[in-house]
Amino acid sequence: MSNKWHQFNLPDTIRIQSTPGKGRECIATQTIPANTTLLTVLPYVTGIFDNNKKRLCAVCVCTHPTKCFSLHCASCDQVYFCSAACRDAYTQDHRDSGCCDILRKLASLKKVDRHCKSVAKLVVMIYWQRRTRPDPLVDALESHYDHWPADVKLDWHRVRQFLWQQFRAADWLRPDETDTDIMHLASKIESNSFGLYLERRADVVAGRALYLPASMFNHDCDNNCEVEQWTEEDLEDEQVSIPSHDLGHPTDPPQPMATMYPSVFTQPRGKNRQMFIKTTRDVQANEPLTISYIDTQLPVATRRQLLAQDYYFACTCLRCAMESATLAKSKKQKSKKK
Repeated sequence: MSNKWHQFNLPDTIRIQSTPGKGRECIATQTIPANTTLLTVLPYVTGIFDNNKKRLCAVCVCTHPTKCFSLHCASCDQVYFCSAACRDAYTQDHRDSGCCDILRKLASLKKVDRHCKSVAKLVVMIYWQRRTRPDPLVDALESHYDHWPADVKLDWHRVRQFLWQQFRAADWLRPDETDTDIMHLASKIESNSFGLYLERRADVVAGRALYLPASMFNHDCDNNCEVEQWTEEDLEDEQVSIPSHDLGHPTDPPQPMATMYPSVFTQPRGKNRQMFIKTTRDVQANEPLTISYIDTQLPVATRRQLLAQDYYFACTCLRCAMESATLAKSKKQKSKKK
């Protein structure tokens, strides 16, 4: 492994190399059996969408089973907690940091869509966190900002100016940093963050998280690894069952019971959304370790379009090449019949 990657504390089963046309990629150093856990990673930062901020705990990242949490940060009112322990942990970390002030102003920023705000929230958290817990992997991530279309850069202009002004006022910037550096970080987050989903609702994205070591894995439409998030503990003792309707006449049939959960739990419910990266099949030594960035059940043209649009690369994996060749051959045969 190159010396510059030693600091990232990857397991001995993984090495990182730079490959022409692919950039940085993870490579298996030995044969790895299927269903092997390669990495267990905690998020470096999380950013919860505004419309779900009361549903997800800002510290342990658990989801409220039925409604909303009531404990929140009194300074910014932008983050909510499942328990007093999570609230106290967050308050201790963010005391006198200026983070709350920026988050509150960001929430009220007008004419900015949800996507930009969610990325901007992670930018704020990274700038705040690097003051005491910097991670060199953030700098190692790849930015595509220079390749953003002009209209996309224009959409970000308001957020760019806001973050630049706020970070300067908070004295969070390094001596040589510019507003362009802030946008390069925004691009890194766009291309490398993972979605946070509501428990039992895998179709609802509730926020974003940056899992730094996991961001080193490249995409393949025939991936040999998969990612899985550990969501929360099943704390049955916190449930309270109540009649869903009035009992009515004593001779009436028994009524079903409705399960309710408190708005404040006695202890943290979450596992901080630990991410596990596991092999889905046997992997040979020197084989690239890959995950999927998109739904690989989509047609090849759609997959390539999404990857180019969201991740700024043209997928040339073996599966895409084979499916494209098959489609081209089929179209050629159809044209001959006409």
